[in-house]
Amino acid sequence: MPRPTTPGRFADQSATIHRQLLRAEILESRDVPDATGLTATGAAAGTAPIVTVYNSDGSVHLSFLAFESTFTGGVTVAVADVTGDGVPDVVVVPGAGGGPLMKVFNAETGAPELSRFVFEDSFRNGLTVAAGDVTGAGYAQILIGAGYGGAPRVQLYDAVTNTTMRDYFAFDPNSRGGVSVAIASLVPNGPEEIITGGVNGATPQVTVTDGANNVTLGTYTVSGSTNSTSVSPSLRDLLDSTPVGNSVTPVGVSVTVGNPDSLGVRHLLISLYDSTTMGPQIDVDPTTFATLP
Repeated sequence: MPRPTTPGRFADQSATIHRQLLRAEILESRDVPDATGLTATGAAAGTAPIVTVYNSDGSVHLSFLAFESTFTGGVTVAVADVTGDGVPDVVVVPGAGGGPLMKVFNAETGAPELSRFVFEDSFRNGLTVAAGDVTGAGYAQILIGAGYGGAPRVQLYDAVTNTTMRDYFAFDPNSRGGVSVAIASLVPNGPEEIITGGVNGATPQVTVTDGANNVTLGTYTVSGSTNSTSVSPSLRDLLDSTPVGNSVTPVGVSVTVGNPDSLGVRHLLISLYDSTTMGPQIDVDPTTFATLP
C-alpha cells in the first residue's frame, strides 16, 4: 500500500529523492561486483579470512588471505578503484572480533596496496565498508563504519591523498548497534551518495548524504507509531518486541545497495538485527512507497 509521508522526511526532500531511493539488504551479503565485471566475496564468520575474486563469467580469478589465517570473524569487502590507477581494488575489513584494520588489494593481481587502522587499536567490534566516488575525484573513496557493538562512527578516507576526509557519528553516539554503510547513485547517471543505517535514540534510521557537499538529503525513519511512513506488520512486530537501543541488546540497521529494476528504480530494504537474530526485511518501491511482497 502507498506510504503516507510528512514534511522533512526522506521522501520529501526533492522529487529526485522521492522517486529514486536505494536498495538495502542484509549486512552478511559479501558478494560485491565492480563495473569491470570482477566480483569479490569475503569469507563468512567461522572460516579462514579468504577473499575470492571472480571473473564476469563466474570463474575464479584469484583468492588470498585478507588477515591472519587464525582470524575467523568473517571478512566484508568492497570493490572499486580506490588508488586512482584505473584498476579495480578490493577493500577488506574484518568482522566481529577483528580490530579496526582496513586493507586494500589489487583486484587483478592480489598484491597488497594499503593497510591502515581507522579507529583506536583497542576497538574489536569489526567494521563495515563501502567504496565509491562521492566527491567527483574520478576515483573511489573508502567509507568505513563501526561494526555491531560499537558506536555508529563513520570515516570517509581518500587513499590517493592519504586523507581522512570525514570522521563523525552518523547517529546517536550512545547507541551500540554500529553503523552499516553504502555508497550509491540514487538516480540513473546521478552522483554517488553516502548511505548509513543506524539507531538514533530508540529510532532506527537510514540517512542519505550528499558526499560532495556533506549535506543530508533525507532520513528514512522506522519507529512504530511515530515513523514517517507506514511500516509493514512484520517489521512493526520486531520493533514492538525488540528493545531498540537497549544497552544489553542493541539493535542494528543493515543497509546496502542492490541492482536497479527494469525501470532503473532502486528499492529500499531495511533489516533490523540484534546479537543473535536478523529481523524480517521490508522492500519499498520508491516511486510509490508501496510495500512489495
